[in-house]
Amino acid sequence: NPHNEIGMPNWWEKRPELHIPSKLGGVCENGLSPRSSSTLLLQPTYSSLAEVQGFIYFIAKDQHGCRFLQRIFDEGTQQEVQIIFNEIMDHVVELMTNPFGNYLMQKLLDVCSEEQRMNIVLMVTEEPRELVRISLNTHGTRVVQKLIETLKTRRQISLVMSALKPCFLDLIKDLNGNHVVQRCLHCFSNEDNKFIF
Repeated sequence: NPHNEIGMPNWWEKRPELHIPSKLGGVCENGLSPRSSSTLLLQPTYSSLAEVQGFIYFIAKDQHGCRFLQRIFDEGTQQEVQIIFNEIMDHVVELMTNPFGNYLMQKLLDVCSEEQRMNIVLMVTEEPRELVRISLNTHGTRVVQKLIETLKTRRQISLVMSALKPCFLDLIKDLNGNHVVQRCLHCFSNEDNKFIF
């Protein structure tokens, strides 16, 4: 079975250097045999994007993996951004509301191409109320605010505003949602924001 009990791939099996029992010769520092406790992993270190390809979605939800991917966004090429985008594009909504994935999504919105940004907009506006649900989430609100800040085309703005408009009162009454409305007021024109007034 290539997945563990929570559906995560056992990618560390391909990386024996991360397996603590083999690193410690069979005895843990606390004197217990590794067989008496669950398998532990050392803090993973990643040296290249190629090393994590196929697992990007999973490491995006991990603190260390997310930081590694953000560094690639800072230092990498547009081709590397595309590789990451391709592996997470079907999980954009989930990552937006994830405690670690939301940071990756915010960074992605800073470095992505207009085509990639449009794909993100289409994903979050496809289902009715999806963008509102994300906006009301503690982590999701940050990504939606970043999305609003980075929208550049009339179509992108129109899709986002159309998705938010039906639930405007829900957004205003909610602490997280209100931040999204404030970002709209700050970033969009009076014409775009007319439904607010």
